[in-house]
Amino acid sequence: MQPQQRTWQALLEQGAPELLKDVTRIRESLMTDGALSLKVKTLMTMLCDALLAHSDGVANIAKRARALGASEAEVGETVAVAFLMGGLPALVTGANAFRALIRGFFWGGVVREQRTGSGGSWGDERDHVGGQKALSVRLST
Repeated sequence: MQPQQRTWQALLEQGAPELLKDVTRIRESLMTDGALSLKVKTLMTMLCDALLAHSDGVANIAKRARALGASEAEVGETVAVAFLMGGLPALVTGANAFRALIRGFFWGGVVREQRTGSGGSWGDERDHVGGQKALSVRLST
């Protein structure tokens, strides 16, 4: 087992503690509810991490956004905007927002619950949020 990598904060704490204090102060002043909610600002940081190819950051920030009340649809739309602005590499990185989900698959920017029908076909698929019909796919057997 490889040793856990040190966080950037731990590295700055040892190497540049005053810089860490300044960065923390700025972050804390910006990451609060204002004209934009903290949830929206958190989704924006997830988008930026997707554009910068920080897959672990995307996964961690997505968890934070969900804890702040972000729906799967909101997370999915944020990933879609990352794709619009950064292309396929941003989409691939952004897909890490759904890493923590145990069951489901990514289709069209929204996580869908899958239910298998009989005869090797997909039954109706429903959004994880709201239970609305999303799409139906038939696979030939």
